Amino acid sequence: ATFADANAPNSAVSVDSYGQYTFVWKEDNKSCLDSAQVNITFVRVPIPKVMEDASICGNKMLLVAFPDIGGTWQKTSGPGSAVYDDAASDSALVTVDLPGKYVFTWFEDNGHGCEGHDAVTIDFYPIPEAILAPVDTLGCTPHEVVFANQSTNTESYFWDFGDGMASSDASPTHIFENLTPALRKYKVSHIVSNSFGCADTLLLNIWVAPSPNANFKPNKIKGCSPLTVSFINQSSGAASYSWNFGDSSAVSYDPSPTHIFTNNNDYVT
Repeated sequence: ATFADANAPNSAVSVDSYGQYTFVWKEDNKSCLDSAQVNITFVRVPIPKVMEDASICGNKMLLVAFPDIGGTWQKTSGPGSAVYDDAASDSALVTVDLPGKYVFTWFEDNGHGCEGHDAVTIDFYPIPEAILAPVDTLGCTPHEVVFANQSTNTESYFWDFGDGMASSDASPTHIFENLTPALRKYKVSHIVSNSFGCADTLLLNIWVAPSPNANFKPNKIKGCSPLTVSFINQSSGAASYSWNFGDSSAVSYDPSPTHIFTNNNDYVT
């Protein structure tokens, strides 16, 4: 043991190992001696450490402590409440209900009234949410789509329409075209972000059908009644067909029908 001043009635003392020590104070008054003793137990103060300060987009964070003897997490400041999956774990997942700056402290108590702690500051940033009003995802070329943006917690926008065109407008209007004979799909992505660097992405597909081109070729264009005519369908971009032969007969829905034309008059019709 080392005393700051062993001759002083009040003196600080330090020891080089923990445990119980007995200290004796002696007084000598012209050979009249007296003494008193005291037992002092020196207990190690826990010295835990925690992770570095951090920030995150969202409301969840894994808190990491480097414990000395084991302890618990507590929220010591912050705008909202905090819930832990296991507050006694040195790796605890915490969830907060409001964005903002929080301080979490890891406390340790050795059971002798000696407490150690360390704290970490976490900034929880709000996450933007990409939200879009319902749009018509199927149409014929040219298909005009109005994208009505309803996103939250966002300050900037980026649209990729999947056809080589892009926009930074909040609610753009875009025309999709299809010059092929088949149904075409455009993959549209909408990315929103805020000043904290947090982002969210919304994906959707726009389907554009080609404009049908009606065309046909009859095998005959004139003849004697009854005249049987076969219609060779040469249309493109169509999925269904409707034929009106102009003689009050029933409509045909065949792709390439055959029809008999009659003339009961004495003159050409």
